[in-house]
Amino acid sequence: MHREETDAKERKRLQDMMTQKGTPVNFDVGDFVLWSRIDQRLPNNKLLGQWVGPFKVIEALPHSFKIEHLVTGRIY
Repeated sequence: MHREETDAKERKRLQDMMTQKGTPVNFDVGDFVLWSRIDQRLPNNKLLGQWVGPFKVIEALPHSFKIEHLVTGRIY
């Protein structure tokens, strides 16, 4: 009985995650972008933003996108 309840809760959680609305992307294919990364390993809880790139948007979906690094050609 406990396992059935756990499975039902897990299914409900996954269903809720799928129906949650994310933020729509505001990029179009062909746009050039920079990627902001935060290094959380710094002392004193300081966050250091670091811009990485340049990247080119190669695929734009409603809530996600794929980018290609212009120098290395790696796709993220």
